[in-house]
Amino acid sequence: MLTKPQRDRLANVVVLSVTLLLLGVLFWRYDRRLIVSALAQADPRPLLCAGLILVFSNMLGVADRWRRVVGLTGLRLSFAEAWLMRMGGAAIKLFTPFKAGELLRLPYLSRQHGLALNHALSAVAYDKVIIVLGLSPALLLRAIMYGEVASMLALLGVAAMVTLLSINSGRGLLLKLVAPFGQRITQWSEGVMIAFANAGIARTLALVAYSALILGAEAVVLALCLRAVGVDIDISQWWTVLPGVMLVAMVPVTFAGVGAREATLITLFPAADPARLIAAGLLFFLLVQVMTVIVGLPWTPTYLRRVLAKKQTDD
Repeated sequence: MLTKPQRDRLANVVVLSVTLLLLGVLFWRYDRRLIVSALAQADPRPLLCAGLILVFSNMLGVADRWRRVVGLTGLRLSFAEAWLMRMGGAAIKLFTPFKAGELLRLPYLSRQHGLALNHALSAVAYDKVIIVLGLSPALLLRAIMYGEVASMLALLGVAAMVTLLSINSGRGLLLKLVAPFGQRITQWSEGVMIAFANAGIARTLALVAYSALILGAEAVVLALCLRAVGVDIDISQWWTVLPGVMLVAMVPVTFAGVGAREATLITLFPAADPARLIAAGLLFFLLVQVMTVIVGLPWTPTYLRRVLAKKQTDD
């Protein structure tokens, strides 16, 4: 049986291998010179607009959403603390396999604020569900415009899941399912659902709308990256195609979605120049991931120190 360090190394190898494989296929199949040329000749004006949007959406907006999500556990987190966790953890999240660096939020909330680990896990899980549900308007639009059964089923599935976790009878049913594993597992599971229990349907819908606004801003950023390399798309595709590209890139099997995002763009925009699509995907990665890491690096040492050390004095 593999030890934890061995599992971590294996995970790193898998993520790096999949990323390099996808990039290798793309750069082998399509003209590398055209990709580099598209990057070099990219119009800086759309990229500047994209960078400004990301400051408010991917940085300030995500930090504020995280503050609101943690509040569902009963912990009042200041915006400064939420910003520290969001930006200080950006580099760690990017360079750990399967985005496992986000799990450092659990010891941070436990050590610095005394939050039970299962309650902290509830906040992390709820935040991920909200992100996925934030794409539901795009799924609904695709279902209406194209009559896609898959989009309809996905939308119904996520709605049913959140409804189940948000109502007492639904949570009671889930607790009955884990009851045979013992009282400790049941109590732990109940704590994991605390964010869903305290949010309820109304607050969940409000946070889904907030998340949809943030994700919509990132879809605009991706559209601006496409515009920067000379690919113009219809505005309706911003909300039906681009969120799907982002959803595929969220699957944690590549390095920050690199390779998967570009391959999905080529698949969904078959009429566009693939070299330009690859360039646009790489620009999006540089803006969303690399820029966030660079801005967040000054907070990373403080964040790591607080993750590792118990709080000694009140702030």
